[in-house]
Amino acid sequence: MPPTADSKTDEWPLIPRKRLLGNPSRIDPKLSPDGGRLAWQAPIDGVMNIWVAPTDEISQAQPVTRLGGRPPGWHGWSADGRFVLFFKDENGDENYNLYAVDPANGEVRNLTPLPKVSVRLYLLSRDLPGSVWIQRPRRALA
Repeated sequence: MPPTADSKTDEWPLIPRKRLLGNPSRIDPKLSPDGGRLAWQAPIDGVMNIWVAPTDEISQAQPVTRLGGRPPGWHGWSADGRFVLFFKDENGDENYNLYAVDPANGEVRNLTPLPKVSVRLYLLSRDLPGSVWIQRPRRALA
């Protein structure tokens, strides 16, 4: 029976801090354009990273990033499905760069190595394979 309003507060069980504030086991699944692979974020050593698996063999999931520090913000597939794109800032400065990781070999490339600039994804199109349009502010951020 749950405690009543007249009960002492020490009778209520405490919710573990990790349950409230810790990383989820998996978040934000994204299906590749051809439907053959699924990408999501899950922790590695306490930091959210990007994992990829074939949709018909989720148990074969492998991490394609092993990032430290801040986790990726948004992630999604390139229009041709070859790369997983993601935004990442350094240590909470909110200057997000756009990265691409090749799930075939785990190679991560910073597509926008601009200091003190936070870019935004503007356009992904199958009509422009190998291209990503970004938007960046006119001025660098402090």
